[in-house]
Amino acid sequence: MDRNRRFHRPGRDGPTPVQGTPGRCKRTRLRPAGGHFANYSPWGCGAAALCHPAAVSRREAFLKYNFLNSSCLNVFKVVYQRPIPKPIWSIAAGMREEIGILIKHELETLLKFISLENGSGVAEVDAFSFRFGSGHFPLAENDADPCGSTVSVPAGAKWESLASYQDMEPRLPMIGRFLRQLLRLGQFEYEGRPVPVMGFRLKNLACWAKYPCLSLFDNFSFECITSSCSCHCEFCFLDGLGPRRRERRQLTMREARTRAKYFSAEKKAGLPVPATFPGEPLLHPQFLDFLRMARESDPTGCFFFTTNGDFLTPETVEQLAELKPMVPCISLNSADLATRTKVMRSKRSQTAIEAIPLLREKGIPYLGSIVASPSFGLDDIAATARFYDRHSALVIRLLLPGYTRFQPPAAWFDTDHWWGEIVRLGRSLRAELTTPILMQPNFYWDHDIAARIDGVYRNSPAERAGLRLGDLILEVDGKPIFAKAEIVDAFKKKEEPRPASRIVKYRRGEEEFTAGLANDLGIDDDYYPYKPRGYKLGVGAHDAPCLGMHVAQGFRLEYLRFLKKCVEKHPGTGKLLIFTTPLVKSHLAQALDLVEDMPECRLENVEARITVAPQRYWGGNIMVGDINVSQDYIEHLQSLQECGYRPDLVIIPRSFVNPWGFDVAGKSYTDIERHTGIPVELLGVEQIMW
Repeated sequence: MDRNRRFHRPGRDGPTPVQGTPGRCKRTRLRPAGGHFANYSPWGCGAAALCHPAAVSRREAFLKYNFLNSSCLNVFKVVYQRPIPKPIWSIAAGMREEIGILIKHELETLLKFISLENGSGVAEVDAFSFRFGSGHFPLAENDADPCGSTVSVPAGAKWESLASYQDMEPRLPMIGRFLRQLLRLGQFEYEGRPVPVMGFRLKNLACWAKYPCLSLFDNFSFECITSSCSCHCEFCFLDGLGPRRRERRQLTMREARTRAKYFSAEKKAGLPVPATFPGEPLLHPQFLDFLRMARESDPTGCFFFTTNGDFLTPETVEQLAELKPMVPCISLNSADLATRTKVMRSKRSQTAIEAIPLLREKGIPYLGSIVASPSFGLDDIAATARFYDRHSALVIRLLLPGYTRFQPPAAWFDTDHWWGEIVRLGRSLRAELTTPILMQPNFYWDHDIAARIDGVYRNSPAERAGLRLGDLILEVDGKPIFAKAEIVDAFKKKEEPRPASRIVKYRRGEEEFTAGLANDLGIDDDYYPYKPRGYKLGVGAHDAPCLGMHVAQGFRLEYLRFLKKCVEKHPGTGKLLIFTTPLVKSHLAQALDLVEDMPECRLENVEARITVAPQRYWGGNIMVGDINVSQDYIEHLQSLQECGYRPDLVIIPRSFVNPWGFDVAGKSYTDIERHTGIPVELLGVEQIMW
């Protein structure tokens, strides 16, 4: 069990003792109730080496403390300490009593689920004292940082930021805000002495281990086991996050064991995972230990993670080979030693470059990644892609670089010009190289929703069957295919233990062909990089069911079926406004035209209009709608209404909010409807990743 991690409590470390002449104070007594609760650490992230030793409790269980019931409120004591400034706190004495009852009941409930923490472990408390007359206390949303991710903590103590759980479990930040406001009103006590409360930890973790997670590896959030990195790239996206940047403490072995204890491989569920941003996982001194734990939990699963390669020494690659199957994404970015050292500010570039042929030697398939920053130049980007191709990368990922308004002007560039240059280079490299090249986001440059394949993996059934980049898939096992996303769906339809052989009809130029994609590879066959020895069929491929056809993310026609259902919830809708992004706008328009002959998707007697909300929150050249905020939609709708257009219904892709309906700024999507008075429906879609 892990006792190192504690949640960070936004606000001051504790109330300042009142000095001066008599004022007024009320104290609520607590007493222990006989139950015991296991005192496991919350799941958060952090390193044992960074945690204060005194913060580790060695007890297996501790007493649960409850406030006395309401009949015992006569233990409140009133002590005059100083005059009450009535303009600030003019609540009558009877109402103060009611406030005390309300807070007491809230704490009675809350302390069943959490234990309070001070700088050295569990804080034992038996009373809470109210100080009236100490001033006006604003609500949390008026504070600069409602999640309290920037508040200071005592030296040596490492707390998990509550903001990192805002996306998956917003009740935790809510508890933190409640404690912060409460401690502005008074202080906890034990045997008459003040007790500083700086955070809390959860009880009964089994009740919290219900969050979907495919594997223990994913529950570790392996790419985020540390926020530290060996590089500081000129193009690092973390520099553009501004106030939303959330760093993560190093994962401790105690926490990893706690996560392993509560993860259910059968239910594919575990403790919540913090929404923090990645560092370099191999920089963590125990990353191999975590991999071994994950492999023990999932003996055959394929692990995907990203690394800059700085620590892929021959010894490390040898140890990784013992933990296969896995597919690391190597963010080398440049195969030139001097260029990589300069742009990425790496001191271990030689190690990263030399690791690429080692992966092939040890039978570990990998994705080769290039952030196509102007700092590298077109010639260096092309040379790095060829380097990956010579060493048999599974896929070459070419990322179109972005920036936000939070980054310094030196990081900005002419997006249309540079992205256009990268797309032209990418197209020429796709025709030249054997390795499939994935340009992200692919919606920017690929404006056709037709079912064309984006490449073929080396040594795959698709390559052996003669398929090529650009072939248009017409049918799979006799089923017509209209859009790219339907290719993957068609291959996934049958539920055999492994992908079955498929018959594919396709068009190349003006000719049509039929090919059989045979699933005839055994576990010991070595067809690197598609299926190295010891890997299941296609485990090394992101689109494994497609038997080696590389298919980039495409627009799904089923979204329009969902769209029609949303409209049917609002009878009488005449004007429909559909929000999208600059990346998807043309795909959506094509899809709407394509389904005119499909009754299950066609919108009847509805005037549909497509629009894009400007990205004011992030600014820069951000086009991905997955990180939009509600305020951008509100402002755009208000501007449309000022111009005389008011829709009857608004449809917004759901990908910009978390499962609880909050955007990255912590605001609910329901604010859009409240501020504009227009009904809003969220359309379930995938995030733009490939």
